Amino acid sequence: METIVFPTFFHINDYDERGYALLASHVATSYPLVLWAPSGILLEKCWRSGICPISPEQFLKFVEVGYIHIIARDWWFDKAERNRQSENGWYGLRWLDGFDNALNQIRLEREIASPFECSVRIVPPQKGPKWAKEYVDEKGQPIIERVADLIRQKKVPEGVLQKTLRALTKEGERAAVEMVLRDLKNHVEAKNDAQAKVFFLSQNDADFFRLIEAEGSIPVTEDIVISADMGRAIETLVERLQNPEHVHDLQGFVGRPLHRELASWFGQAVDAAHMFLPVDYSQKLQDQLFADAARGKLSRRLTQALRQKTLFSARKIRAEQLITLFAKEIMDRDNTLGISSISVETVDIGSGFSRDLELVPPEDEQPFWTCLEESAAASSPQ
Repeated sequence: METIVFPTFFHINDYDERGYALLASHVATSYPLVLWAPSGILLEKCWRSGICPISPEQFLKFVEVGYIHIIARDWWFDKAERNRQSENGWYGLRWLDGFDNALNQIRLEREIASPFECSVRIVPPQKGPKWAKEYVDEKGQPIIERVADLIRQKKVPEGVLQKTLRALTKEGERAAVEMVLRDLKNHVEAKNDAQAKVFFLSQNDADFFRLIEAEGSIPVTEDIVISADMGRAIETLVERLQNPEHVHDLQGFVGRPLHRELASWFGQAVDAAHMFLPVDYSQKLQDQLFADAARGKLSRRLTQALRQKTLFSARKIRAEQLITLFAKEIMDRDNTLGISSISVETVDIGSGFSRDLELVPPEDEQPFWTCLEESAAASSPQ
């Protein structure tokens, strides 16, 4: 029986066509990838236009075997309600016969299945509107001014930007701010309902959290160093660099031991976030990599980085940066899976907004939370 290795969460529709262009890389690095209410209409459009390499049929197969999970509200599985809402809203809500029927059938058949097999499920009603109103009531004018200013600068999350700009003009600051906070709370609840380890976020959306948390930031402790277990994991990756795997396509990769291994390494990178390599350990890795490069066992790209001293140039090398770099070198040197733009990033908790949202449990003393971030230059997989 399959087990959950590294569950991630992606609110795919928020990024429109770009979200579907990134679907392959997110599937490749997750085990499983949990999606919020994906649009069959938009998936089919993106596949036919070459934006997304995954067809609706292949998508359904990934859901059937559990490498993609789907969560949504109960109304999302109601054809009549979906079509009714789409008439005055987003066209991607429309029900796609054959696709949405199949997903609903999987949901009905697996309500009592194992966590990995229960790949389509309903989540509880939204908490966002009530929470947002109470939060603004409690925090008052400072939070209204702060978020309203970010809306005007177009620095709020992409999925809510246009509607909040309209609300700002027609309904005023408070209504627009509550709209931002409502969506954020709903997204966090969805990620928690998905039992995912991390979000996939665009660089812009991750920056929003950094901006709103910037007040009174807590510095990351400088003496966090790599653990013995993580050290062994990195050394295993260095050994694997000598025997890279050649991935031909996504379909031949997903579900194979290599897929599980890649997801596991990204999971370890998330666990290692802000763990620094001790100087003596960093030197040991450099010596090993230079020896491998001299024997011609490393890629030209990695060898060049070593010779130009860009790989270990920082005073403190972060463990998760090396893990993700080495995983890409082993699995995806040609960027077949499209994972070259994914990095493990952290958001420092300053004002405590992330704790208020329950992105981070209130009792968690860690001064940051982790996400998988897509660079702004991300392109669709080839």
